[in-house]
Amino acid sequence: LKSFSIKQGGSTITQQTAKLILKRKGRNLILKLYEFFYALKLENQFTKKEILSIYLNLAPYGKNIVGIKKAAEVYFNSPIENLTPAQIAYLSAIPKAPAFYNPSKNYSTTKSRQERILKRMNSLGFLSDEELQTALNEKISIIGNPYPFLASHFVERVKEEEEGKSEKTILTTIDSALMKKISFIIESKKELLNKIGAANCAVVVLDNKSGEFIAWEGSGNYFSEEKGSQIDGVNTPRQPGSALKPFLYALAFESKKFIPSSALPDIPSSFKTSKEGSYYIPRNYDNKFRGPLSMRKALAGSINVPAVFLIDEVGVANFIRLLRSGGITTIDKTDDYYGAGLALGNAEVKLCELANLYATLARGGVYIKPTKILSEHFYEEKRILSLESSFLVTDILSDNKAREFSFGRRSSLEFPFKVAAKTGTSEGYHDNFAFGYNKDITVGVWVGNFDRKPLKYSSGVSGAGPIFHQVFLEAVRHLRGGEPQPFEEIIETPKSLKKIDLCALSGMEANPNCPSRVKDYVFKEEKIEKCNWHRKVGKKLITIYPEIYQSWAKDMGLIQETQDYAVDFSEYENKKLTIISPMPEAIFLYDPTIPRKYQGIYLEATGATGKIKWIVDGKEFKTAKKGSKVFYEFSKGEHLIEAVDENNNRAFSNITIR
Repeated sequence: LKSFSIKQGGSTITQQTAKLILKRKGRNLILKLYEFFYALKLENQFTKKEILSIYLNLAPYGKNIVGIKKAAEVYFNSPIENLTPAQIAYLSAIPKAPAFYNPSKNYSTTKSRQERILKRMNSLGFLSDEELQTALNEKISIIGNPYPFLASHFVERVKEEEEGKSEKTILTTIDSALMKKISFIIESKKELLNKIGAANCAVVVLDNKSGEFIAWEGSGNYFSEEKGSQIDGVNTPRQPGSALKPFLYALAFESKKFIPSSALPDIPSSFKTSKEGSYYIPRNYDNKFRGPLSMRKALAGSINVPAVFLIDEVGVANFIRLLRSGGITTIDKTDDYYGAGLALGNAEVKLCELANLYATLARGGVYIKPTKILSEHFYEEKRILSLESSFLVTDILSDNKAREFSFGRRSSLEFPFKVAAKTGTSEGYHDNFAFGYNKDITVGVWVGNFDRKPLKYSSGVSGAGPIFHQVFLEAVRHLRGGEPQPFEEIIETPKSLKKIDLCALSGMEANPNCPSRVKDYVFKEEKIEKCNWHRKVGKKLITIYPEIYQSWAKDMGLIQETQDYAVDFSEYENKKLTIISPMPEAIFLYDPTIPRKYQGIYLEATGATGKIKWIVDGKEFKTAKKGSKVFYEFSKGEHLIEAVDENNNRAFSNITIR
């Protein structure tokens, strides 16, 4: 007081207890006086033994552990009453300077302080000479990877949000049994994470009906002091990559000008930006262009160029408005700032917010403000997307066959029941995301590094995907007591939609000349234009590509100048042997985290006479009945697939597996 400044020095247990109770930071005279008078108040209200008990329950023990009981569980996996004098003294050494006396980093320093405490206990008569010697000789073994309590990041988030409220007890929405399963899953995937160079992993699970967070894992190991494990990845903004695409497609469906079969251009393109003379040139992950591509395939296969065409159609500003209305708070700049790249996820979002936006799709377009507290029964509810748009996007994301051309079959996005799933990878491989939902739950997973170190060429399917897959299975089994039926719908089909025959190439209503058809959804009340791409000239069936595709079609050899931009399709009239799976030039991604026997594609052909002999890279593979499929297990590299029927007709398809 005489110097009017704070001097460094010791303080009593009562003063330390006052400081822990008040939780005030800083060192100034007024604060010190306040702590002093609060300590006097404690002395008047409690005995020394009671004050010591309060102190021991509030004292810090490193690794964000508070209280000696919790410290006993963390460091020794034991109730405090079962600890030896040596262990008790070791724990007593930590609160003086938890960072300095960190058992994981400074074991010997902490041990030296423990020995001084033991000797002091002996001099005060709490330990006999024999007990002292036993304690000094005892080897202290610290648990290397403790999990003292679950959902640590979540607890911190709730405490921060509820600070200042009167409730002494807060009941949260977290399912502790599910959290234990998720912790085990992440731990079991450490080898995978290390292989792709990921130090951190975040997982969130939402109950779709209530909007409650039932699982929240922020980093994969909160109690590790390496690589920012105490950062909450669920609440940290990162670039989601393609994980934003479903909402762009949903916005397009809102206009009813688009349907799942609508053809989008997957061709070399450039788009003007807000900067004069500057253009945005999107590329696909495999640097290939597929020409006219249905919206179903473009979204399911996560092809970039069609998405940029789509955002150019619906408008960046409209897309931003949709995302904001769905609770995305981090996209707070103008449409000029993000530009068309927003279609590919060039803005940062929070895992918790994007997961809830996926849950909005599961609810048929109804947004619910998510909650962490059980007592919060009243929640904000509003419709931000139509039931039809939500259904169509969900139908596409749960269509395993639609994404087969891009991801193959039996990937981490495929389940024994219907799950609408989507992955995302940020530019430069810094972040992997995987999201998915059924009618009950939504799961979101992020894999990456808090220091933004790039991953080792890992995609959302191979990085976040395996963890997402296992978490989703465990969560569904845990909450439902088993798995849903294989064909249980996520959203019931709206009465305003129907399926009709459509041209597989143009996406329009099929005419008698369309060589390949699909059945897909259309709006009942909207007129569907008849396909004008296919027509007969004499005895030949030709395709006339719209102008936007003509340059691409020429490069692909589909247009002959003498045929006025037409390609000969007379082969279909003759039922020529044709491989329909895999498509020529298809590229598939091999996932090293899934057993090889579960990864591959189905070989399928039409127009065959009798049985089909399948030949891969010049070697006979299998023989199958006409109309049946054959599963071909993935093998990295370029491959030539050949089909031969009983009349020795042949068809070829070249593919690449990476």
